[in-house]
Amino acid sequence: MIKHKLLATLFLLITISGFSQYTIETIPDPKKQGQHSFVSDPNGILGLTTVDTLNQICTDIERQSSAEVAIVAIDDFEGDSDFDFAYDLFNHWGIGKAGNNNGLLVFIARDRRKYQFITGYGMEGSLPDVTLGIIGDRYLVPKFKEGDYGGGIIDAMNAIKNVLENPEIIKELKAEAQKNSFLYKNGDHLLSAAIIILVFVAIFYWLSSFKHIPPLAGKNNYRDFVGGCAVVFIIVFFGIFIVAFFGVNMKKLFSFQALPWIAFLLGTIFLLSKYISQRQHILNSYKDEANIVAALGRYEKRYWLLMLICPLLLVFLIGYLRRKSRLQLRLQPPDDSGKWVRLNRDEIKGITAYLSEGQIQEEKIKSVSYEIWQQPDDASIQLVKWNGRKYRRYEDCPRCENRTLNKVHTKTIRAATYSSTGLGEKIQDCTFCNYKQSFGTVVLPKLQKSSSSGSGGSRSGSSGSSGSWGGGRSGGGGAGGSW
Repeated sequence: MIKHKLLATLFLLITISGFSQYTIETIPDPKKQGQHSFVSDPNGILGLTTVDTLNQICTDIERQSSAEVAIVAIDDFEGDSDFDFAYDLFNHWGIGKAGNNNGLLVFIARDRRKYQFITGYGMEGSLPDVTLGIIGDRYLVPKFKEGDYGGGIIDAMNAIKNVLENPEIIKELKAEAQKNSFLYKNGDHLLSAAIIILVFVAIFYWLSSFKHIPPLAGKNNYRDFVGGCAVVFIIVFFGIFIVAFFGVNMKKLFSFQALPWIAFLLGTIFLLSKYISQRQHILNSYKDEANIVAALGRYEKRYWLLMLICPLLLVFLIGYLRRKSRLQLRLQPPDDSGKWVRLNRDEIKGITAYLSEGQIQEEKIKSVSYEIWQQPDDASIQLVKWNGRKYRRYEDCPRCENRTLNKVHTKTIRAATYSSTGLGEKIQDCTFCNYKQSFGTVVLPKLQKSSSSGSGGSRSGSSGSSGSWGGGRSGGGGAGGSW
């Protein structure tokens, strides 16, 4: 045994000269080492012990069935197609007996994570493509993923030997492969995800039938759908970034087992997008606060059951309840005379008859809103001022006295570049009367560019006198895959 291994090592040192990518001609032919050598392992991927075991299995196969099996394990090869390379290698060596064409090549390219079975014409009946595909998926891929290349090939070759000795095993392999098929394993998860998607689609179109407000008719469905898709894309993109940042196992997170939960999450995002879109339609459809609150109330009643599915909707419900509570104060007349009538803003045609241009600007920028009260007797008008949604973003202008003065902000005079600083001016200006106050200039820092940071020993099979393959041919049968 020691002499056997020393001769094999000496042979490899002579024949291998550090190929990084092999060609058909440079892959060592194991038959050069002896008639009972079937394995070419120039990069030492399998190891001497595994090579000895495989040679024995291949010898047993040839003795019992006359079939010739060649096993090649290399790091990489020249060319793009692993099938073409393996097919050409099969015919170049002539694996299998010339009269029977009963050869089989097992080819592994480790760096490309590819494997190929190539069969001769006479082996396609004994080892059909489907059977080889099952053997590869069952024996090679799991072990190869763990880096156990020798164990994977030994298991696969034992399975091939058993199939050649007992063809009935093919039926057992097919039955087991069916249990391991994509649909068998993931059918329940796919069905659950499909049902969840259909439920959310039905909810989506049911919500689209809400027609209390004209702008909410079906004509906005397409825009809402596109908006929902955009929201989903943004959330998923940043979600993947955050998950990757914290080192969460992406394979488990996006596995088929998690598919129903992913479908549910995306459905709730679409639902939330639809809710926000229609809610915004309501806000844009009315000017009068009482009409807005009444329409939101009808809308919230339509959604209350869906809040169990999408708890985020509770945030908007709380906002609606707070808005409704504030409305009670807004509906209080200026005094207790009992003669005041509040004008409905959606029924007023000419607002300039009641508000000044400055007050109209305040409502436009949402810093202030006004309730308009009128005395029926003399048609006198009294305005009641209420803080708007963007009240804190503005200040009272010292010139026009409207709530239209922007907070202090920086206006760019000269933009900064990657090579030079810029110049800006701190100002405070009015959106109505063009009042402006300067607080001096500031230096804008330069733009910053983002920065980025961006073979083993060779061994092979057994020694012995030189041999040769039988001169078989392949028609391209076999199977392949990756891991």
